[in-house]
Amino acid sequence: MQTYNAPSSDTLRALETAPSMFLVLSPDLYILTASDLYLEATKTERELIIGRYIFDAFPENPELPDADGVKNISASLQEVLRTKKRHVMNFQRYDVPDVSAPGKFMTRYWDPSHTPVLDDEGEISYIVQLATNVTDQVLLGNQLAQSRSAQAESALEVSSLTSKLDLAEQELLSLNFNLEKQVGQRTVELKNSEENLQAAFDAADLGSCSLDLKTGQAEMSPRYRSLYGLPTSGEITWEMVTAAVEPEFLDEVNLAMNNAMRNGTPVDSTYAIRHLQTGERRWMRVAGKVRPDGGGGFSHIYAVVMDVTVQKEDEQRKNDFIAMVSHELKTPLTSITGYAQVLGKVFENSGDELTYRLLEKMQRQLKKMSVMINGFLNVSRLEAGKINLEVQRFDMAGLMAEIAEEFAATISSHEIAFADVQQILVDADRDKIGHVMNNLISNAVKYSPLGAPIVVNCKVQGKEVVFSVRDQGIGVNTQDLPKLFDRYYRVPGKQIDMVSGFGIGLYLSAEIISRHGGRIWAESEIGKGSTFYFSIPSIKI
Repeated sequence: MQTYNAPSSDTLRALETAPSMFLVLSPDLYILTASDLYLEATKTERELIIGRYIFDAFPENPELPDADGVKNISASLQEVLRTKKRHVMNFQRYDVPDVSAPGKFMTRYWDPSHTPVLDDEGEISYIVQLATNVTDQVLLGNQLAQSRSAQAESALEVSSLTSKLDLAEQELLSLNFNLEKQVGQRTVELKNSEENLQAAFDAADLGSCSLDLKTGQAEMSPRYRSLYGLPTSGEITWEMVTAAVEPEFLDEVNLAMNNAMRNGTPVDSTYAIRHLQTGERRWMRVAGKVRPDGGGGFSHIYAVVMDVTVQKEDEQRKNDFIAMVSHELKTPLTSITGYAQVLGKVFENSGDELTYRLLEKMQRQLKKMSVMINGFLNVSRLEAGKINLEVQRFDMAGLMAEIAEEFAATISSHEIAFADVQQILVDADRDKIGHVMNNLISNAVKYSPLGAPIVVNCKVQGKEVVFSVRDQGIGVNTQDLPKLFDRYYRVPGKQIDMVSGFGIGLYLSAEIISRHGGRIWAESEIGKGSTFYFSIPSIKI
């Protein structure tokens, strides 16, 4: 397939809703999109023709052996490709397949023209095939001709029909003129819109790209190429892009891509690259959405990229400070914990019940402080890229059984019911998934009244494994739900303030699940409780 500057997705979507009947073709005559009116006239669907060669999508009617529609339209398109100028054709008969009767065709007459749209370098970006449906007018003309032959003696009737045909032709010419004018105006508007969009991208220092998931070929803006140090022209492949990604982030980037290809999961990934020309280490954030191919799969990813090196360096300095302080606190805390345990043993059977109870409370508070410091350290390691996934195949049911035993031995204040789960195999980091499960169950215990039931479940839903924890706690306001997984965020409220915490656990859980290519979310109602979920990709068996 030849290289060309394809129109943006915004341009294509705008063309699709234009008040005209036309196809948008690539320079190699593959269908990029079609207007809604064209789809209505041909009784077809956009997903069935996009990406197909024009004469494969609309083959000639085999019942018309003398038809020359393909030859004439092909000649017109070749003339446009040769001259880069608009070419207008005479009326053409070109029947279209009848989707309601496979193998049959619907009679269609067209008044076609082909208009090239050039890019800034004067090359053809795409071709607009304006095809006005003149079937009714042509059939009317045919009927008129038959009427003239059969009723030659009726001059008055022939004159009347001739007048109607002349009027229809005038209306057709007027309609064609107005349509061409509208297409011209629409083309100018779309070009201005595209220029404005590009100006906004430039102002925000964003790069843009589209990736063909079938071929691995990428179309990239100059800014995208510049950020990675890629060639300023020519084809770009996915392998060329990943060559710039730092090795420690390569698995994460490929996982995000695989999830997009398999499940249509939106892409939002931040990772470090090594500039392919200067060797400079930079941080990039890529965000994009996946386009369905109409056959149950996915065809393209459309994404933007931004350089977030400055933000990451600021975060790194903050994380370094938090890590340093946490380490400095951890050493004396370990010593104090040891002393408290020794004193606890000394006073356990001494008869001094008051001192023993105070030492037990001290140890509980020291444990809370240790958990808090470890949370800060984990945040620092996570954002520094020092927490790696050790992916292995394991059974989620087995992991749940282990966690159930742990909570049964340590929690007596709540009724925690674990659902009976059969074997569910996943490819993930077992310890980190277990950490997320523990965090969600511990939160349910913290924010639920004493004795309240908590239900833990895990099941396969489509292409995902979904784990859930349902409680009957205080609940969360709807407007606070999207913020629950932000770093250091805690829901405001007197009841929440009574529970210790720094908003680290859910943030760490969200990051771990994100690195597995999964999702994490919550549903809640004030006064009735909450259900927290996470999902990770299931294994195709």
